[in-house]
Amino acid sequence: KYPIRSVQHHDSASAVILDFDDLSFRIVNAHLPWNSAVLREKAILEIVHMAEKEETDYTILAGDFNCSAGSDVHRWLTGECTLQGTDACYFDLAESWQMQSGQFPENTLDFRSNPRWGAYEPANTIEKPQRYDRIYLKNPYPAVLPVLKSFGIFGTEVYRETGLAASDHYGIYAELLFIHQKGSQV
Repeated sequence: KYPIRSVQHHDSASAVILDFDDLSFRIVNAHLPWNSAVLREKAILEIVHMAEKEETDYTILAGDFNCSAGSDVHRWLTGECTLQGTDACYFDLAESWQMQSGQFPENTLDFRSNPRWGAYEPANTIEKPQRYDRIYLKNPYPAVLPVLKSFGIFGTEVYRETGLAASDHYGIYAELLFIHQKGSQV
């Protein structure tokens, strides 16, 4: 529906840039390594650096970050710490929604309730459910912040036919309302 202006690839992400009327958007889908904090930190630095090579009005970074909200990856993205002497300035939209709605962000990796995990380790009482999947919005200053209309989780349903949920991680979505520079809404 909206032509893609450019595409970028990384081992752990893909990014596209598209234009809608007078606004440009970078959408990055990331899947960071699950087995190493060092590799996750290296990947997120490379992904963000790659994505910032071409200027856009808005950047949305989403995906499976394979780490908790206490991780340096999350803390770096939200401006709470530095990585290799650099900083970032993104908003975690689940945290923004929590402030707006009072709803605590739900776990997206659930070792106890998601039957995709229970099928392999039915008595997993060690690993705790976490919110590994996130949607971030880069602070667009001086552009106007969009309005966060809703945020949620999906894919938790267990299908009777298979006894499984759609994936080993639950999906997330955010509904954002962007204001055109001309005053209309997207």
